[in-house]
Amino acid sequence: ENWPSMLPEKTLAPFMFCLLALHDITTTSNVLGSVVLGWPFGWLCLLTALVVGLCLNEFSRSSQSLVEHLHELVDHICELADKDVVNYIFTHVSIPTLMEVGGGRVIDMLTDKALRKGHLSVLHKAILVDALQGLRFFNGKSQRAVRRILCSCSGQELTALKNMIDAGGNYQNLHHLVYKELPDDEIRSAILEHLKQEADKVREELGSSCGIKVLSDIDDTLYSSGGKFPAGVDKQFPPHAIYPGCLSLFRILDKQRLLSDA
Repeated sequence: ENWPSMLPEKTLAPFMFCLLALHDITTTSNVLGSVVLGWPFGWLCLLTALVVGLCLNEFSRSSQSLVEHLHELVDHICELADKDVVNYIFTHVSIPTLMEVGGGRVIDMLTDKALRKGHLSVLHKAILVDALQGLRFFNGKSQRAVRRILCSCSGQELTALKNMIDAGGNYQNLHHLVYKELPDDEIRSAILEHLKQEADKVREELGSSCGIKVLSDIDDTLYSSGGKFPAGVDKQFPPHAIYPGCLSLFRILDKQRLLSDA
């Protein structure tokens, strides 16, 4: 009579469903005279389900305890740790995995409390955005976290963050983030307005645009494809041979590089 109390609420419901479903299957099979799914096999299924349910219950308890300990640890770090400790964590811990395991509470701690405490550098913020984009479920909490991160930056710090997001090496760039992964119109509008305001301020301070972003194809533009379809058709140069003068052209176009070199 006491075995249901051993199961937490989240485990009890699916466990009872499995028991009742197995009972219905075995009852039906008995009425139909099934040899394979007769009563002996049915009771074996029920016993197996009971054992599995108890194991899942024990695992649920232990994992919940570990997650709670993780929450306490992250909260302590966000509250009391200095920037060196935070930097060590961001360079030695998988932030996407940390978010997946810790859930929404860890996301809030890293993108709210740590932000307010001033623990996060531009690089840390870029790592957080990349981790949020990699989550299996990019929900409203994740979208609000992205807004907090982007809106926490201003001036050329925001320019650096945007460039880091674009330099991730995959399709999850800034454009994809804003226009594909943020279905909430209010959040998207707030981010776009912040980006516009800060861009105007930077241009006013510098008296010009802050560099030029060069967008270029790769095959048969930066280097030769060697004529291998579907990459390209140029057979004059060996595969992956960089075209003479191409990198020099990119450097000339990159006004920001020329300004920094001067």
